[in-house]
Amino acid sequence: MLIGAIKVKSDNTYKNIFLAGIIFGLAYTIRVISVILVGTGLITLLFGPDQSFKKKVYSSLFLISGFLIVLLVVVGLGAVVSVPSDPTTGIQNSLLMGQNFEHKGQ
Repeated sequence: MLIGAIKVKSDNTYKNIFLAGIIFGLAYTIRVISVILVGTGLITLLFGPDQSFKKKVYSSLFLISGFLIVLLVVVGLGAVVSVPSDPTTGIQNSLLMGQNFEHKGQ
């Protein structure tokens, strides 16, 4: 989604970058290490395309806002259902926590 938004010039580039941020947020809920995607996407947006600095900053803000919306929803839902934060998984409701209670889902 992000590569398509960068390479293809269209009217909905910012929408596609925002959707890429949402996809990165969903990937973060499944595998915490995928936060690297957000950093890589930011570096790509800030240093990659030949655009004005203003457009690069707007693109980066759209990517971060899409990611943060998903992150805040997941953390908010964890707070509502009062799931304690587990430092071994990083995010409160990681989908890969597992079922092995003796080893804390590892």
